[in-house]
Amino acid sequence: MKQTLPGLVVFLGSFLVFGVQPVMGRTLLPLFGGIATVWVVCLAVFQTLSLAGYSYAHLLSRASVPDAAAKKLQGALLALSLLLTVALVGLRGRLAAWAGGSPYPVLQEVALICAFVGLPYVLLSANGILVQAWLSRFREQKVYRLYAVSNAGSFCGLLVYPFVLEPWVSLTAQWAGFAVLLALYTALLFFLPHDRGGAPPPGRDGAARGAGRLGLGVRVLWVALPASSCFVLNAVTTHLSEEILPIPLLWIALLALFLLSYVFGFSKKGEGAVEWLCVLTLIPLFGCAHALGGQDANTGFVKNLAFGLLLVLLGSTFIHSWLCRLRPHVGELTAFYMSLSAGGAAGGILAGVVAPVLFKTVFEYPLSLMLVGLLACCFARSRPPAESGRRMALGVYGGVLVCLAVAMAGLLSPAKGRRVLQRARNFYACMRVEKAEFVSDYGEVVESHHLMHGNVTHGYQFLPHYLRKKPTAYFGPHGGG
Repeated sequence: MKQTLPGLVVFLGSFLVFGVQPVMGRTLLPLFGGIATVWVVCLAVFQTLSLAGYSYAHLLSRASVPDAAAKKLQGALLALSLLLTVALVGLRGRLAAWAGGSPYPVLQEVALICAFVGLPYVLLSANGILVQAWLSRFREQKVYRLYAVSNAGSFCGLLVYPFVLEPWVSLTAQWAGFAVLLALYTALLFFLPHDRGGAPPPGRDGAARGAGRLGLGVRVLWVALPASSCFVLNAVTTHLSEEILPIPLLWIALLALFLLSYVFGFSKKGEGAVEWLCVLTLIPLFGCAHALGGQDANTGFVKNLAFGLLLVLLGSTFIHSWLCRLRPHVGELTAFYMSLSAGGAAGGILAGVVAPVLFKTVFEYPLSLMLVGLLACCFARSRPPAESGRRMALGVYGGVLVCLAVAMAGLLSPAKGRRVLQRARNFYACMRVEKAEFVSDYGEVVESHHLMHGNVTHGYQFLPHYLRKKPTAYFGPHGGG
């Protein structure tokens, strides 16, 4: 039992971390109109809370605090967070009345997430790293493999929600289940073994990666690689949910694939297959670029969805396998994980909060394609100059150049037969007004203005004065309006 308990604790903690995300999203979704942007903001906030948890774990493990005292402190804070969560869930009806009426819905959503699950989420995010740090000090453990266990727990937590909880369990019961499992997790924490004195052994997992070999470039990659993978995740989620079709709970499927990429990337097979993954990443890149360049989102939903899912899975697995090769000696374990979390938070904020302010379209999506392509170039360039390595590098370079050219061509080319007059983007949608022409049954060229949300026409108006007041679309003779 003592051998399996650390893995069980790490698995349960990660299960709760990612199990509470869809519960929180389901709580917020009706308050903000049921739009897909709620999920994207949730991702950005949770990634930032994870950074706070990893930073707390790093500071606590580096402080001169005995492991037994650190465990008691962690348990006390978890008990406090449990009481706070139970109290706020009881007041859920009153808090819900406050949401949705502000001109700044993003800030309202952030405040509600932090109030409901901020403290327990930070503490649960920290526990997986703390458990690995405690084990690495007194026992020869392959602690980095526990990171794969952690992501497996997160994956299971996500999958349980759409198939077990959401269809059959009420929202109140979901919150009650979270509270019960949080209490169980807090109790199990005190049965973990901890350091009782003495110098830690060097360990085998990453022992060859001494601190002296770590340069600035490696530390930059610790942040840049997870930032890139999180940016891709958020960008693909926004593109599929807003530009293609707002499928309920689609973000859970994307996030589940993202977690699987961490599980495989930090496994022994994933670490050894990073070169092959670098090449395979070109498949979804070409597919996404072709769909974007072909302007076929209306007729190619399956293609857009398939290549988007494949990009998150293969692209993120390549990035995380590369990241696994850069892991340091266990002495810098908490610094490594804090860097990963900082990168994830930065990527999530850039794609989920900053991009909607800077861009009037979902420009972060083609940017994510370019980012993955450039990372593939950088990785291929860093390989030893063997003959096979050079061939792989040339193939990657050529593929990336074609991919980027197709993506940019699709982004810059207007829709056939239409001209964009105005674009606007806010928390709820990306909208544009297009001018189109068509020929009537009498051979007359008639101009019209169309209001577009992604690829959905939300209304249009004829421009000739004798047709301008004619009801169309939703408001036509056979429309629901």
